[in-house]
Amino acid sequence: MPEEERQKREADKRKARKNNGAKRGIHYEMEQEEHDVYPDDPDFDINNARLVTIATRICVRYECVPMRFIKHVYKIHTYAQDGRLFEGKTPVSAFLNSSYDGSFIARLMELRYIQSLPVERIINYFESHGFTLKKPTAHKLMEKASSLFENLYKCIRQTALSDPYKAADETYYKILVPEKNSKGKGVRKGYLWVVVGINTRMIYLLYDDGSRSERVILNELGSCKGIIQSDGYSPYRKLESDAYPNITRIPCLQHIKRKFIDCGEKDPDAKRIVELINALYQNEHKHKVGVEGWTVEQNLMHRKKYAPDILGEIKDVLDEIEERGICYLRANCRKPLPIFAMSGMQWWTSLIMVTLIWTTI
Repeated sequence: MPEEERQKREADKRKARKNNGAKRGIHYEMEQEEHDVYPDDPDFDINNARLVTIATRICVRYECVPMRFIKHVYKIHTYAQDGRLFEGKTPVSAFLNSSYDGSFIARLMELRYIQSLPVERIINYFESHGFTLKKPTAHKLMEKASSLFENLYKCIRQTALSDPYKAADETYYKILVPEKNSKGKGVRKGYLWVVVGINTRMIYLLYDDGSRSERVILNELGSCKGIIQSDGYSPYRKLESDAYPNITRIPCLQHIKRKFIDCGEKDPDAKRIVELINALYQNEHKHKVGVEGWTVEQNLMHRKKYAPDILGEIKDVLDEIEERGICYLRANCRKPLPIFAMSGMQWWTSLIMVTLIWTTI
C-alpha cells in the first residue's frame, strides 16, 4: 500500500477527542523513536507471565530537544613512514579559516531570514543556550553566507525565466523605513513580485525598493518567450501587446472564478460558471503528476477526456449571457459579469489553452 494512502487511512481511524470533536495529530513528519514498556511491579516475572494481548496499547509523548551547541576538538595526528609524512585531514569548515560548520551557519540564517529575528535577539538566543556569539562575527558569517545565496538566487532566476510556461503575481507587505508615518510607525507599504517556472518548479522573488510600477515586471519579463499566466493587473496585460511578440499571456483560472464569485450567490449565471470551473478542478485532482507513476502525458490525455464537455457548457452559459446583453444585467441591478470586461472570446481562447494544451491549470 502506498505510504500516502496508508497515512490517510490511519488518519481516518483516529478517534475524536472530547474537545469539541478535535482530532489528535499524527505528525508523520517527525523523527520517531519506539520504546517497549514492560510492567515494573516487583512481583512481576516475565518468564512466568502470559501475554494477554497480541496488539500492544500505544501511547505517544512528544519531546522537544532544545538547541544545543557542541564544541568538536579534532586532534590532527601526523606520522612518518617510509620517508613520507602522513597527516590526518582537517575537517571541512563552512568558510576558509572559519571554526563554524554548516549547521551553525544554517541555524543563524534560518533565525535571521526565515524567523525574521534581529541579530541582537539571535545573539541573546544563542547565549541562553550556552554559546556567546559576538555581533561582528554574526554579521560577517551572514554576509558570507548571503553571497553564496546570491549565486543560488541567480541560478534559480535564470532557470525560471527560461521556462516556456511561467506564472507571475505580486503581493504587498510592510517595509521598515527610518521615517515615521502618521501613526508614528517606521513602516510603509511595499510590494514583492513572484515569478514561477511551472515546468521547472522554480520560484523566485523580485524586489525593487517595494515598487509596484509596471517598469519592474516589464523589464523582468519583457525579453522572455512562451506563456505567461497572471491575473488582470494592467502591467501583465501589456504583455499581450505587439511590443512583446514572443509572449502569449493567459489569465489565471482561479482569478476568473473569483470574479464570478464576487457577483454573488443570487446571480444564477455566475453561480453556474463557478460550479463548472469547480468541476474542472475536481476532475483534475483525481490524479497528480508524479504520484503512483502518473505522467504529464497521461494527465493531458485525462484532461482532454473530461474537459471538452465542461468547457462546452461554460461557453453555452457565456453565450446566453452575451445574447441577453449588458442592458439585461443593469435592468436586474446585477453586477456586470466578467465576460463583458474581459473580451469574451479572448478569455475563452485562453481558457481552452490552459485546460487542453498546457499541463497545469
